[in-house]
Amino acid sequence: MPTKLDKEDAAIIQLLQADARTSNREIARLTGLSEGTVRYRLKRLLDQKVIRPVAVADPAKLGFEVNAIIGLHVRPSNLDEVYRALNQISAIRWLALTTGRYDIIGQVILPRTEDLAAFLKTQLSAIRGLESVETSLVLEISKAAYTWGVILDGGMPKDGGT
Repeated sequence: MPTKLDKEDAAIIQLLQADARTSNREIARLTGLSEGTVRYRLKRLLDQKVIRPVAVADPAKLGFEVNAIIGLHVRPSNLDEVYRALNQISAIRWLALTTGRYDIIGQVILPRTEDLAAFLKTQLSAIRGLESVETSLVLEISKAAYTWGVILDGGMPKDGGT
């Protein structure tokens, strides 16, 4: 169940999504709230795991040359087991159960193509119940958004930007 948020919570979240280094004092100035109120609301949002602080690094600039999307078909009786096993693999940076063409979709980020080949041959092939894997190399990313709107009590999203 979603956490009930008001327009002040939404404003704090949006300011932090635009720049996570925004100080409580600046948030207070921009929202018209007191600094103490901002501090209290921010602590509540963090405690309730509505938001979490994180630095998003560019993998390519860190030396990770391979960014691949993997689509997996899994024997239905092994779905939970395969999903748990995939969650333990550090090269898989994003993972989701899905409907449609694949049972599971993931993102793999590795230093070199040789590492991707080894990953496919050793780590994935060792997982029981995995029926097939389709790998697509990411050639270019034109958009990677980490902001979205906040749904207020009225049920309408307050735009979080693009």
